[in-house]
Amino acid sequence: MQMNSAEFLDFSTKLFRSYDKDKSGYIDRSELLGLLIKLSQEWHCQTPSDYELNKVYAYLDTNQDGRISFDEFVTLSEVIVKKADKK
Repeated sequence: MQMNSAEFLDFSTKLFRSYDKDKSGYIDRSELLGLLIKLSQEWHCQTPSDYELNKVYAYLDTNQDGRISFDEFVTLSEVIVKKADKK
């Protein structure tokens, strides 16, 4: 899944919007869990535990405001793209 900057931004934006279920402009814990469950199914690995969810959430929430902004979410998008590139 080789992407240029514009394609990556488009991918990240669409992914963010599809999991921002309440259209708040942020990803909350339940929305992140939905995404991680979907990824675990696609990548054939176990569903994240509460501990793992909390660790991922804390890692992404760099300003520690209790929610994940689009700018913070891009970090997760990078991981998803890198994982796809390995396939």
